[in-house]
Amino acid sequence: MLTTRQVAISPAMKETNSTKFSYFCDIDDSVREGESKTEFLNRHAEDLAECFEGSQIRVLDATRHDDLQINSKTNITYVPIRFIADFKDFGVTIKKIREGEE
Repeated sequence: MLTTRQVAISPAMKETNSTKFSYFCDIDDSVREGESKTEFLNRHAEDLAECFEGSQIRVLDATRHDDLQINSKTNITYVPIRFIADFKDFGVTIKKIREGEE
């Protein structure tokens, strides 16, 4: 049972001059008036999560038991993904920066 899901999107801490990208997906929606690009991407966090399915992840599993009770916790974390969001009038194209080619 999934009890918590957190998606965090933030601007890159480092600029890139890479021209090597892999197409991931499109989001068919426009930025709302007064909304920043980061706010738009956070509003579409679920769409982005679907885009990045199949990307590299880390899994950490912990099980604890006390007498008659067993608790299990599994954390699944996407390895940070650097991507470009190409904003257009009626949508956004998401492209992943190809590894090692910056």
